[in-house]
Amino acid sequence: MRCRNSLEGRRFIDVNKAKHGRTLKLKHKSQRSQLTRLINDIEAAFTRDSVTEEQLCILNGRLNQLYADLRATGSDIVPQLSTTEADAEFDRVLNYHDRATATSAKLKYRIRQLQEPRNLATPAASTERVHPGTEGEH
Repeated sequence: MRCRNSLEGRRFIDVNKAKHGRTLKLKHKSQRSQLTRLINDIEAAFTRDSVTEEQLCILNGRLNQLYADLRATGSDIVPQLSTTEADAEFDRVLNYHDRATATSAKLKYRIRQLQEPRNLATPAASTERVHPGTEGEH
């Protein structure tokens, strides 16, 4: 039975950590690209008159899920960054957070706008009571 050198074991762990770090960075980059494309798609949807409430709700769900995934991946990456890299990363995080939050707010506003005509078309229940047999009597 051969004993593994502790230095050899450390090197193996360091290589795995480096591979994992690169994989996380690639995943994070991909998620950021997806988020940017989705936000651009949402902005384009705002310019179309034919966009439906359902389409906007789906876009909002996708935006929220993708942003949550991006945040989770970012949390995994930050401990592996140098101080300089972390500083730049925090600036990017704030930018993506601002864009995602603003876009989500716009989506919710637009959804409410689409719901308003429906709410106006539904008459409110009358609080005035009509007694049987007294309609039209003076």
